[in-house]
Amino acid sequence: MSDPTQHIGTNGITIGARVQGSGPLVILVHGFPELWYSWRHQIEPSANAGFKVVAIDVRGYGNSDKPATIDAYDMVELTGDIIGPNSFPIWLSEQDFDYYTQAFSKSGFRGPLNRYRAQQRDWDILPQLSELMIDPPSYFIAGSLDLVRYLVPEMDLYEHPGASCTDFRGKTIIDGKGHWIQQEAPEKVNKALLDFLSSISVDNCEI
Repeated sequence: MSDPTQHIGTNGITIGARVQGSGPLVILVHGFPELWYSWRHQIEPSANAGFKVVAIDVRGYGNSDKPATIDAYDMVELTGDIIGPNSFPIWLSEQDFDYYTQAFSKSGFRGPLNRYRAQQRDWDILPQLSELMIDPPSYFIAGSLDLVRYLVPEMDLYEHPGASCTDFRGKTIIDGKGHWIQQEAPEKVNKALLDFLSSISVDNCEI
């Protein structure tokens, strides 16, 4: 793996990452409590298939910066690390973003976070939310023994993972494996992942 550890400036912090390959960009993001290392089985096969692979340490982990304040870890900041200073839309400049940053630095995120605290109300007063669709190409990979599968009693959450997707390319449920699927069954995950990536037309879709 060439230059296995790189430091990438983004969203006002530095992210540690393993980078390999060239071609359409694929960013691999781990969950809790993991590192870029969780994707170690996927990096080289994906790079060999013609993709530029960036497996990151999420902020707060490993070789990435570790801000001390809680509000530095909200979803706005985490997604900002992935998008970087450039998936801003045309109508939002860096100066515009700076304005928001200054405003939220004064007011905090208690109000915005209350939206998530109110999620239970959505089921009662906004049932139409269940009709919204996901338009980008999507694919679902999971282990048959993942505890998340049965978080809702008497319901298999993996039975119809593409129900809210307009361009669902399929699913792979790997028998006998659990939540850490990319480590538990790397070869099967790699095949499913690469088949999905190959099915996407890079001319018509941003990766």
